Order: sequence, then C-alpha cells, then structure tokens
Amino acid sequence: MGKRYSGQGYHRNIVGDARFFLALASGKRARFAVNELLDPVTDLLPEQYSARSSLTRAFFCLLALQKPLYRENGEPIPLNGPALSHANRTQRHHIFPQAQLRGKFSAKVYNRLCNICFLVSRDNKSIGMKLPRSYLAEFRAADRKLFPRLTRSHLIPAAPNDAVWHRGTVAAFKRVQHERLGLICAEFEKAAGIKLFSTK
Repeated sequence: MGKRYSGQGYHRNIVGDARFFLALASGKRARFAVNELLDPVTDLLPEQYSARSSLTRAFFCLLALQKPLYRENGEPIPLNGPALSHANRTQRHHIFPQAQLRGKFSAKVYNRLCNICFLVSRDNKSIGMKLPRSYLAEFRAADRKLFPRLTRSHLIPAAPNDAVWHRGTVAAFKRVQHERLGLICAEFEKAAGIKLFSTK
C-alpha cells in the first residue's frame, strides 16, 4: 500500500525486510513495525481507480474482503479472479455518477477510489445518472432490514445523518468522499492489524 518496495526506499526496505523474515524463519521472535505511515488525504484520497498502483490493488482487495452484497437478495456478489482484474471495469461503480459530476469536478476527482464500489453490471445500468440519495433511498425502501448490511458491505456510509442523503451535489460529494475515506482507512487498519495511517 505504501509503495515500500518502489522509489528511493526500494533497496533499503527490501533488504531490511528480507533479513527480518529470515530471522523469523530461523525461530526468532520479533514484531514488524511500519514506520512510514500514510497520510489519508495526500496518499489515499487522490488515488485513481484505473491506476495500476499497489494502493489501488489493495483497495479492490479490501472491497472484496467486505463480501459486497447483491441489492436484491443480500447474497454476496461473486468476486473471483476476473472480477478483480484491472481490465474488468464492468463491476466497478461510481457512487456519484460521472455524468452528474462532469463540469463540477475534473475526472481526477470523480474517478478517485473513494467514489468507487463493486456493483454488478445490470444494477450499474439501472442506476444510470441517479444520485446516491435517490437510488440508495430506493434500495432502503425495497428492504429496510437488508439496507444497513448492504451499504456496509460496500463501505458506503449511509446512516441517517451521513452526507450521502444531503441535497446539493457538490457539497454532498465532497463530504461523502471524506466520510468514506475515514471508513476505508479504518477497514484497511482492521485488515492489517496495525496502524497504517497518520492522524491529524
């Protein structure tokens, strides 16, 4: 995630980490410390969903770990190898549709990871240009019991006071990005079992 094995730190980190793991393999006990914490706002928030970076790949693995659900029946969406492939974009959905954000934001803003979740192609097409406050309200009305699990499985903050329900596309989008960023960071740290992000 932190591009530890690229750039200036490549040689130092890979050699040091190799020594650490060799020591573990020989029976020594040690704790691996991550000293290069990521800044959520500068390292994660700007990341593009179409990038081939380690962070983008880690993000889609994290989404898959949540076992995202179908909206109709609450069953897990099958996310095997092809679905997670960089080339397969049919199951990647913009939470705020691109068409609603063009002219208000640059593509680099609305194509950020924080605006992407997994959704099957047919649902993607049925949502079309609807804003999340509209289509999520439809999902909630269809099954109020399933709805909290559904949105949680996609890491979409959709509690009653969350910004996803707010009017004003620009303000709502900005707030949802930061609310979801916090949720994503928390899930990354939960999956890793260590602190990964700096807090300000």
